[in-house]
Amino acid sequence: MTARARWWFAPAPPARLAILRVLIGAYALHYLHGRRRMLQRVGAGDPALFAPVGIVAALKRPVSPVALRAALDATETANVAFILGWRHRVTGPTFAALLLAVLTYRNSWSMIYHNDNVLVLHVVVLGASPGRRRPVTGLPPCPASAGRRSLRLADPADELRVRVDVLPRGGRQAQGPAGAPLGQRRGAACAGRRRRAAQGAARCGCPAR
Repeated sequence: MTARARWWFAPAPPARLAILRVLIGAYALHYLHGRRRMLQRVGAGDPALFAPVGIVAALKRPVSPVALRAALDATETANVAFILGWRHRVTGPTFAALLLAVLTYRNSWSMIYHNDNVLVLHVVVLGASPGRRRPVTGLPPCPASAGRRSLRLADPADELRVRVDVLPRGGRQAQGPAGAPLGQRRGAACAGRRRRAAQGAARCGCPAR
């Protein structure tokens, strides 16, 4: 992978996506609520001006004012949940679908406003994005059963390899670097594991366990 590709596709912390969701969701709420009366007024206009497009092309006639008001209420409610991130796996796609339907219905009257497409596309992408990232759990717990494992400390500058030899009772004592007791070598291995888990959490912006 080239340096440019690594720069473009570098992992981003979840907080950055959340900030983008809040900003775009707030703009969508301002945009939609500020045009609510106009949308209701247009929806109650002459049916001869209604030319359905997009996902509402199957409609033969305009919906009733009561149904349009209910759709606007549902869209604004889902918009607030979208901003807050509440149950995003459900409310994110729901808000994206409702906003697409409402603005497509608006564009089915008199003329098409292409500037709505940018807002809807942003909401669709953010609504389909994962709402929660699995936290980094680090490595498995330190070995406590019999066996032989080779562990490498997390610090690349530390070239010490710690070999943990656990022998049955009655066997000779395991030899470690510089004659270190087995408990110290296990402590160094556990510290390396905790350091590696903390480094992984720092890279993705997740809390380390």
